[in-house]
Parts: sequence; C-alpha cells; structure tokens
Amino acid sequence: MQQWSLKYRPHKFSELALDDVRTQMARFESDNNFPRTLLFTGPKGTGKTSTSRIIAAILNSPANRESVEKYYLQGSDDTPRPPLADPETNDSQVAQILQGQSFAVVEMDAASHRGIDDVRLIQDQISVPPTVSPILVYILDEVHMFTTEAFNALLKILEEPPAHVFFILATTEFHKIPATVVSRCRVIHFRQARDDELVAVFQRILRSEGLTAQPEALAEIARLADGSFRDGVKYLQTVAESGCIDLEHIAQVLSGSHRQQIDELIQLILHKNALGVTQFFGRLRAQNVDAGFFTKSLYHFLYEQVVANVKGEPNLVLNDKQARFLLRTLMTLPPTDNLPYLNLELALLDMLAATKK
Repeated sequence: MQQWSLKYRPHKFSELALDDVRTQMARFESDNNFPRTLLFTGPKGTGKTSTSRIIAAILNSPANRESVEKYYLQGSDDTPRPPLADPETNDSQVAQILQGQSFAVVEMDAASHRGIDDVRLIQDQISVPPTVSPILVYILDEVHMFTTEAFNALLKILEEPPAHVFFILATTEFHKIPATVVSRCRVIHFRQARDDELVAVFQRILRSEGLTAQPEALAEIARLADGSFRDGVKYLQTVAESGCIDLEHIAQVLSGSHRQQIDELIQLILHKNALGVTQFFGRLRAQNVDAGFFTKSLYHFLYEQVVANVKGEPNLVLNDKQARFLLRTLMTLPPTDNLPYLNLELALLDMLAATKK
C-alpha cells in the first residue's frame, strides 16, 4: 500500500495546510514574482519540501512557459505581471517534479554534502542551462550543516545566481544560518501545525479513502503528531490499517505497549545490560514497531521524569541526573531510515560501554 504521506502530498498552494505559508506562496504566484533565493525555516514534517517542489512545478509548468521566459529568463520588468497558473499535474514533467523524480530539481542533503567541494560542484552545474526544463531549482535541505567555507562559497552564488536557477534553502535550525546568507534570502517561517489543521488534513484523506473515524480519535492522533503533518498522516494510516480509527485502536497500535517497552528499555540501561539492549531493538524491528513514534514516546517519558524530579515527586524510575543526561544525549540523534533505531541503539551501547571503563 502506498504511503499516505506521499499519496496526499500537496500539489498546489491551495492544498498547503499552514494558512500563513499558503497565503505567502499564493501571493508570489498571483504577483508572478518568486524570489530567486528563499529560506524555509521550521520543524520537520511541516511542508518545506512539498512547498519547494510546488514552486519548481509552477516555474516549469507548460502553461507558464511564456511568462517564465519573459519575466525570469529575459528579465523583463513590465508591471503588472499576469498571474502564474497552478502546476499542470497531468503533464509528465510536472508530475515528476512533484514526485521528486525530475532533473529540473536538485534536492541536496547538506548533512551529507556539507563541504566547499560540494558547493563548488553546484557552481559548476548551474553554469549550464537545463535542457529538460526552463528553470533549475536547487533545494538545499538542512543547510545549517554547511561548513563555514561552504557558506562563504554559497554566498557568492546567491549574490548573482544565473537567470535559469532558483535556490531554496531549508533548515530546522535557523539560528545556525549566517546573517550574511539570511540577508540574501526571502525568509519563510514554517511553524508546527495546530491540532485543528492536522485534523482537517486527516479528514480530507479519510474522505478520499472512503473511511470514517471518531472525532476524538483524530484529535488524539493530532496530539501525538506534535505539530508534524508527516508524522500525523503516518500515524493515521497505521491506525487505519488496524481496522478501526478509534481511541481503543490508537492505544493498541500506537501507544498501548510503548510504556511497557520503555520501562523495559530503561531497566536494561540501569542494569548496564548491553546484550539486552541489542536484543530489545531487534524485537522492535521484528515487530515493525514505528521507530519515529517510539523514539518520540521515549523522549516524552524522559522529559516527564525530568519534570517530576524538579517537582520532587517520590519513587521515580530515574533520578534527575540520569533523566537529563539521557534526554540530552538521545534527543539530538538523527533518525536512520535504512535500519530503524540504529543511532539510538549505538548511542546507548556507547553509553553502557563508557560506564564499564
């Protein structure tokens, strides 16, 4: 079954769920005046990549070809400009852009391509106009991971990008972007989704799937999603596949056994049982337990332990020092898609090994 987070990814600005972002993007489209360099900042799962692909699709849509040629490639300063049209999703090139499968869009993960040589490669690539489309869009994800030298090289590119190139920088840590880079970009802030925005997305998906759900169940999934559209839609699909979208199934599928599992993991850590930790994560993988949700549940548990210690509550599983140390150490770990839980498992094994020295 296709993942709903991909199946129902927005294809035009009117489908964006964050109303403030939707309004800003629609204004760019109606004014026919997209900035050459955009900086999208905000939490993961809030629509930064989807919005970037929609921009690329609009600029490369056949319906906008004449307008893009005149105002972006030739640089005409005529005003007012005619509005741009929404992407033609039945066009194969546009469809590939929206699916992230087009050479018209280069999506680069700055976490793994963060050096000056990577930026120099971009500089070499953008010197040649694209052959498959009029506009080439670079999406630099997690751009805050760039080195200082890479940022300096990028700055020179952003000052005078070629007419056929647009840059969209995306980050979850805006404070790490140099001020000189920020000053070259139009900054768009993506916030965490409100619960009502998440529920609206859930309802639209369920209507398309011909499914129903208890209103209180959708509210609970929205709460668990913690402001992330991607996580929320993933949780919704997981519960729907269990047969019924109600509070009982949410407890069973998403959170019913997690507290017991978390308690088991904490005891393994406290007893410095490295073998038990590896066996524990092996069972999670074998049971196909959602890594993102389990990890988030673990973070919430550790934070609750921190707060309970501050309040002086008795008989806690972890003392204040233990809870703070685990939370600080684990919450910074990036997820691993190829092997779920890998970074979390390795961090705990390293931690246990260090206690035995």
